[in-house]
Amino acid sequence: MTIAGVTRPKMSARALVYALRDGRQAYGDIYSGTGHGIDRDHPLAQALEAAGYVPATACHDALVVGNVKKGGCLPFFDNATHEPVVLNESRRQAYRVRIR
Repeated sequence: MTIAGVTRPKMSARALVYALRDGRQAYGDIYSGTGHGIDRDHPLAQALEAAGYVPATACHDALVVGNVKKGGCLPFFDNATHEPVVLNESRRQAYRVRIR
């Protein structure tokens, strides 16, 4: 695939991954040529699970490490939601991310 004169191999699948506050690592919907969703039979899902990731559907209500600064453009979350919080140390507003 060539974009702006740079040729790269075409991506066959992609997924967001999350580091959770309880120490687990999770993956979200897998985007591939057949659509998107958590498909545990997909080769990317199998590779992620072999590396220790669990599907986001197994992590309902878990919190993601870190936060997103308020006022910035929030990323697109498939399997997560964001909720406003006030940071203790700076009293600034931010969003924390929670797996749905």
